[in-house]
Amino acid sequence: MSVKLVLFDLDGTLADSFDGIAASLRVALSSFGIDAGSDENLRKYIGPPLRQSFKEYNGMSEEEAELATARYREHFRNEGVSLYKFYPGVEEMLESIHSSGIQMAIATTKAASYARLIVEPFIRYFAFISGSEMDGTRSDKEELIKYALANIPGAAPQSTLMVGDRIHDIEGASACKVASVGVRYGYGTEDELAGADYLCDTPKDVAELASKLALL
Repeated sequence: MSVKLVLFDLDGTLADSFDGIAASLRVALSSFGIDAGSDENLRKYIGPPLRQSFKEYNGMSEEEAELATARYREHFRNEGVSLYKFYPGVEEMLESIHSSGIQMAIATTKAASYARLIVEPFIRYFAFISGSEMDGTRSDKEELIKYALANIPGAAPQSTLMVGDRIHDIEGASACKVASVGVRYGYGTEDELAGADYLCDTPKDVAELASKLALL
């Protein structure tokens, strides 16, 4: 394949988002009298759509999950965003891919408005940010990838890579006939990443892979 576009997940792929997400999750869950438990327990919430996680892990109804999500977002907007940290090597990776003439974009289940705030230091590298809406629209990774492809001129599945750390990234890419890159430094397990077309241990590895595939 000749790669012309790289789509990046955000949480666990570009940024170590745990502190910001965990703090906001604890606030949202405590408002329902739920003990959030250990940090390790909270890691399972990172990646999937939040409403889905509240229903699956906490037995919330649709209405309760909606309210919990609103409380999470209020705290996240005011405090959680400031706790994000980009992984070492991410800036160098983005610059390297950009220098190779490859377009880049974001495909994240996080609300698009929050994603823009988080990636502001590197916004110049991204042709488009595909994120969810506050009402839950486009909360599925397959939808987000399709939305990105539809809004980036010249984008095509056969020349696109989806880079992510969770099974939702791998499955979403597969559903869109896009090649997937699983990053081992994020929040996903080896089992989750087993279906990826490529595996990378560091951001530098991602840059080298993209550059190599761009020449094919």
